[in-house]
Amino acid sequence: MVKYIGLGLMILGIYLLGKTITFNTVIFNPPFSNLLADLSIPLLLGGIATLFFGGLGNRNYALTSIVGSFIAMFSSGFIVVRSINLWDLVLGFGAIFAGGYLFMTDKADLD
Repeated sequence: MVKYIGLGLMILGIYLLGKTITFNTVIFNPPFSNLLADLSIPLLLGGIATLFFGGLGNRNYALTSIVGSFIAMFSSGFIVVRSINLWDLVLGFGAIFAGGYLFMTDKADLD
């Protein structure tokens, strides 16, 4: 039961942090914007896979790939991040961290 509460808290945190992200279709596309948007997905998936399954020696390559994917996403012009309330930011990160703790440890230490 504790794992489900943790999973619910993580989903709530992702919702609170992600509700300010909008995806646009722009009228004027910068040069190579579609290429950058298409390149960001394999970079992100490859970085996450390398981070989880590549071992400690490949962590720098994984983080470089993930950062490169975010740069490609935002430079393509299709993703816009609006401002976020401080309260939503604190609650979002708190819910993600608390939910991750509950999900990974399967116990709630209330002492």
